[in-house]
Amino acid sequence: MRDWPSPMVTYLQSRAPVRGHALIWFTAKNRTTGLPEETGLWTGEEVRDFTIDAVTRTYYGAGNIIDLEPLVVSAGLAVQMQTLAITQVSPEVVNLIRGYDTRLAPCEMHLALFNPETEALIGTTRVWKGFVDKISLPTAKMNENASINMTLASAARGLTVGLASKRSDATLRARSPSDAFRQYADIAGKVEVYWGKTKKKPKTANPLLPTKPPTLGGILGK
Repeated sequence: MRDWPSPMVTYLQSRAPVRGHALIWFTAKNRTTGLPEETGLWTGEEVRDFTIDAVTRTYYGAGNIIDLEPLVVSAGLAVQMQTLAITQVSPEVVNLIRGYDTRLAPCEMHLALFNPETEALIGTTRVWKGFVDKISLPTAKMNENASINMTLASAARGLTVGLASKRSDATLRARSPSDAFRQYADIAGKVEVYWGKTKKKPKTANPLLPTKPPTLGGILGK
């Protein structure tokens, strides 16, 4: 069961009007410096700061997020996919897609609730966490604005990535000296294996036969 902040619970229990917005936060590697940097987008109409886990984050709105499918959340270890469409003309989006390596970039989504009458922020809570799975950049048709389609994978995707250290003979023997499961891993696939047939032996020279055909001079003893 998800824990909601008490101000949000109290306001929802009052059954007063409420407006919700999605906040999406990306942590991607800068293609120039190689360092991780962060960018936030939200479904609001302006640039606004939100305090998330006692840290102030800046989220860019003004139509950056065009469409966001309903969240899919379920118990278990199955990887849940989430899709959204973002604009191609926003400088923040262009910088995110072109300036950063978003492959498997961590991202998270928060729900922000507002009082629609006063526009006061009631509170925020995290509702989704995962990684960027893939991005498609379709070409816009004439007189149309194309959007960037982004597919996100839930945090369960992290459980599907194998550890490279488990594929090393040295690592397995450091844990257990008698573990020889990966003993020949470095040459696997390089050695020919013959199944159901006898390996042909290489031809060897017969010491009783000359290695080269005799010449006419040799036959005549010259």
